[in-house]
Amino acid sequence: MQILYTVISAVIGYLLGSVNTSLVIGSILGVDIRKQGSGNAGATNAVRVLGKKAGILVFLGDFLKGVIACFAGWLLFKNHIVSGIFAVIGHILPLYYGFKGGKGISTILGVLLFTDWRIFVIAGAWMLLMIYITKIVSVSTLSGLVVATIISCFLHKGEYAIVSGILLLTVITFITHRQNIRRLLNGTENKFGKKKDE
Repeated sequence: MQILYTVISAVIGYLLGSVNTSLVIGSILGVDIRKQGSGNAGATNAVRVLGKKAGILVFLGDFLKGVIACFAGWLLFKNHIVSGIFAVIGHILPLYYGFKGGKGISTILGVLLFTDWRIFVIAGAWMLLMIYITKIVSVSTLSGLVVATIISCFLHKGEYAIVSGILLLTVITFITHRQNIRRLLNGTENKFGKKKDE
């Protein structure tokens, strides 16, 4: 039965994650942000293409679906991490939008909040500090997920599902940011607010 519960949690998370807020709001405004700016269907590109107010709505929508997916998994099977991970995968590879979505950071933050508010606060504070210091979104994001992984090892020692789940989200983040990493290594990554940021 556990395998069945895991599959159901994964399906629920994926279907919820596939609802991409930036594409929903963009369609209302008559804009497909995957064809503008960085081409990424996430909050950062939404701010640039659709404006700050729309960008905030996109962040909140994608953040909340991470929380909701986790809550659904916990409510049904008392295990949220699988549904949370697959909500992120759904955001990145959305079923409803040709498997071309965003990078999943807002949704990951929602998963972190549901998992442990302490991890969310510490990682979130680190991300804000890094974006303030470097003005580079990818540096903030990547380092923040590394911090979240390290903190989870201390706060959830012995809870392998949680620690490995957050580690997997961090690995996914590095994969989705591989082009950003190349630009960072080449010294060509743009800073927040510039035309090709993210």
